Amino acid sequence: MAEPPLRVAHLTPVYPPYAAGSGVACHYQAAEQARRGMDVSVWTVATDGTPPSTPATLRRLPALLQLGAAPLLPGLFRLPEVDLVHVHHPFIFGIEPALWTLLRRPATALVVTYHNRLVGSGLRRALFFAYEETMGRALVSRADRLIVLSREHASTISYLRRENGRLAVIPNGVDAERFSPGPAAEARRALGVPEDAIVAVHVATLDRTHFLKRTDLALEAVAQVDDPRVHLLVVGDGEWRPALERGGAARRLGDRVHFAGHREHDALPQALRAGDFFLLSSDLDAFPLVLLEALACGLPAVATATEGVRAMMEGSDAAMLVRPGDAAAIAHGVRAMATLPAGERARRGAAARVLCMRRYALTAVVDRLEEVYAAARERSSRRRRMPV
Repeated sequence: MAEPPLRVAHLTPVYPPYAAGSGVACHYQAAEQARRGMDVSVWTVATDGTPPSTPATLRRLPALLQLGAAPLLPGLFRLPEVDLVHVHHPFIFGIEPALWTLLRRPATALVVTYHNRLVGSGLRRALFFAYEETMGRALVSRADRLIVLSREHASTISYLRRENGRLAVIPNGVDAERFSPGPAAEARRALGVPEDAIVAVHVATLDRTHFLKRTDLALEAVAQVDDPRVHLLVVGDGEWRPALERGGAARRLGDRVHFAGHREHDALPQALRAGDFFLLSSDLDAFPLVLLEALACGLPAVATATEGVRAMMEGSDAAMLVRPGDAAAIAHGVRAMATLPAGERARRGAAARVLCMRRYALTAVVDRLEEVYAAARERSSRRRRMPV
């Protein structure tokens, strides 16, 4: 008699169409798991817009209140019985219902993917630090298995450095069928970008929650490149867009900057194909999924050398890495990429695609995830057998 399918509940504070890497990574993983026959549900906040199609069950819950990307979802306290809960952290207000579920049903295994540390500015910085050091630590201490996107990023988090016995390194995976190379001309016409321009594509949500993406630095860096052929295509929207459009860097760029606005995730490959290379200007990024998606589309990149990005690009010259937080350094990288012969950019773009297929294919990532789930369930079972 066949065993019943594994019941998995993913808990995530963000999910497409909201553009955030951890939510997209959750979407990819849950969909692939469901295609493999698991009984998979995703629990997240109800938002405007239509989510992408998925074979997983999507539960979009109303928020009692929401602080940026932190929704308080009372419905999570009524999570049905499952075999394994997979929390995508950071999830302010999501840790408490996850721990409540485990208190009610001790047989449930817990897996936590640590996407990034909670970071804020001003008062939020202190509040986030306090939450991370209390509830974040509580979640990690209860987890049967911890997933980090790179060991380099995990080494920056003090309490993760002590968890080698439960730690697994599983990078984000990319849907390399959807994100694939394609002709630029049609994409450029649709976006009003000159066909003969050398185009840097920058993708970010332009709001306070994503302040570390530093779109302001991307604009300033390209404005410092005194070459009329070099254009910047900004894909994304949010409360900060009007100020960025009116800012000094955008005014200096003039018709060399193109604000494309929000693109649904299914439409993002077309926007990426409008570029000659990708521009990542983040101050902090554990493992930027949008960089993987650009690489899968065959774009080389200029990217800030955060711990996670260095780990992603190890052994490949598909990206030029530059110092974070430094517009002049980013401008130097943009200038260097733009002045490469077209054939050399194409070679680096091909290397980018190969890197994604070899290291970050979604099927291989979910294979590894299945191994982690099995280990988590075994640890949960051993814990239940331990004498009290």
